Amino acid sequence: MTIPHHPLRSQPARTPNAGAATTALDYRTQSLYEASYLLANGFRLVATNRAGLKTTLLFADIPELRQAVLDFYNGEGVVKAKPFVECYRSLKDMVFQR
Repeated sequence: MTIPHHPLRSQPARTPNAGAATTALDYRTQSLYEASYLLANGFRLVATNRAGLKTTLLFADIPELRQAVLDFYNGEGVVKAKPFVECYRSLKDMVFQR
């Protein structure tokens, strides 16, 4: 099974703000909801990339992450509400800090 086409997925990563090394195998998203779901499910955020007002969140692209993304977009993903909201608030604070 493959993930439906999405313009932010599997693109080579740009230099992140945090200075961490990234590879073309990084999974990228600008969706705070998707990233919150991934974080709440234990996937590690490896870097961020800010371009103007847009922030891209990068995760290590592993098969388990791809399955979690499929579950998220197919409405089959399960996550506890409190960790999801905590991750969302944390990401929102990071993305919108000036």
